[in-house]
Amino acid sequence: MRDATRRAVPAIAALFVLTSPPATARPRVPLPCAEGRFDVVSGSIMDRTVSDDAIVIQAGHVTVASGCGTTSFSLRRTKAGPVLRARWKHCLAGGAVRLRASFTSDCDGLQGRVLQPKRRLVFQARRERAAQKPPDSSSTFGVISQQIFVHRGCTVAACHGESRSAGLDLRPGAAYEYLVNVRATGAPGSLRVAPGHASESFLSRKVRGQLAPTEGARMPLVGDPLPVLERDLIDVWIDAGAPETGTVSGAPTLDPLGYQPAAAPPVPPGGIQLVLDGPMLEPGRETEGCLWVPAPNASDLFVSRTSVVSNPGTHHVAAWRYTASATPQVGVWRAGDIACLSGAQFGAAALAGAGMGKGTDTALPPGIASVLPGGGYFGLNAHFYNEFDVPIQVKVWFNFYLYDNTPVHIVDGLTSLDTTFGINVPPFTQLIRRGRYVNTRGAPVHMLHVSGHMHKRGLRFSAWQSDGTKLFDDYDWSHPTGRDFDPLWVLAPGDWIDYECLHDNGVTRPVRLDATGRPAPLRFGISAEDEMCILTGSFYPG
Repeated sequence: MRDATRRAVPAIAALFVLTSPPATARPRVPLPCAEGRFDVVSGSIMDRTVSDDAIVIQAGHVTVASGCGTTSFSLRRTKAGPVLRARWKHCLAGGAVRLRASFTSDCDGLQGRVLQPKRRLVFQARRERAAQKPPDSSSTFGVISQQIFVHRGCTVAACHGESRSAGLDLRPGAAYEYLVNVRATGAPGSLRVAPGHASESFLSRKVRGQLAPTEGARMPLVGDPLPVLERDLIDVWIDAGAPETGTVSGAPTLDPLGYQPAAAPPVPPGGIQLVLDGPMLEPGRETEGCLWVPAPNASDLFVSRTSVVSNPGTHHVAAWRYTASATPQVGVWRAGDIACLSGAQFGAAALAGAGMGKGTDTALPPGIASVLPGGGYFGLNAHFYNEFDVPIQVKVWFNFYLYDNTPVHIVDGLTSLDTTFGINVPPFTQLIRRGRYVNTRGAPVHMLHVSGHMHKRGLRFSAWQSDGTKLFDDYDWSHPTGRDFDPLWVLAPGDWIDYECLHDNGVTRPVRLDATGRPAPLRFGISAEDEMCILTGSFYPG
């Protein structure tokens, strides 16, 4: 949910209690529309990197979610209607900021411009709607909502659920309002859904991966692409006018959802299998946690391939190496232990992992192997959401296939702690933290992958080559995609990777609270309530 300011916004409120003014006073201009929260759907207010911005009008004051605190505003009567004006001496962007905006005729929109030092930004915003009833499950949109958006993991808290990544809420009861005739974030000139025109709708291009370099990643972000039948269902629905109710004639029929546990895969010949035998999860419930198991291998092993198989309901899974000094409690599901941070090295590369779906199979290029450490313990991490109508089990199998003979190159992990320890974000602000990883090995390194690591108040992780070429943008802190290199990218000695994290402490994410329940600065730490900004990756030297 939003912060306390958002929850306090009334549906209808009067701005002024009018009294008889002195004869010489200018009559106040009444607020022409109800107060409320207006989510930006086009353009930007403060920072083009903020994907979930809003203007909140409440009790005679206005706030910009991305970094301008509460201030009073004035209303000026013009030929086109009342214009709202506000001024801040200092905002997160730095320097004075002026806002000029007007309501649309139906009071559902707010549009205008923001003046900052040396730049002018224009925006369009849409009034936030109260939660609506979920669509009829038998309607075409109801099928799309339940069997695609929910079933494919798009509505979990960290994606297009509670955190509304990219300003988009795909939960049942909200999805239609956020999709149809709404401008797409990051795709200027495009609507998320343009009724009657699937080929012009950003949603259709998003699920098909037909995107420009600046338009983000395919949806779903994790797991396999949508099956052809599901993509076609979305297009047929859009071409039919994107109706909220009723059944579209000729629309493809999807098989009803049903829970079928995954079959246990065989142990790899001569290899290693780790099993996360987790708890049962009731319908509609979500969990992420960790289960520690003893390493079955006494010595290090070279691995050429990993595969993961899981029960339906997964959003992501991963295996981590235990690095703490004390002995962990084994065989016990630790709910809330995100990324096994109770014992895994923060920012370290996972030993194996998979996104949404029943599993994945990953093989390294010829001549390259990773190392599965011997002895100690492994942490098996999983994030499950039960969209079925029966209890399901959190269960995952991790298979490690051994490398034949001796590999030419051994994969090493990149962990840049250049900037993470300095994180300090005051309450109700956003700050960007910048870092740089420099190849100081004295020899080239061949990069296989780079990514970023943040916690739940991280809005964006971005990285660039030293010449300014963008490597990636990640907006999902819990399931970063980063960048794979094929062919491998060679980072020369002395060359570097620049990166930055945008953290949010109480603007669009919940404010950090201290032990007494008071708002507190957001700082570096290993718990999910603290933050990080770590560049990670994999490479081989030489």
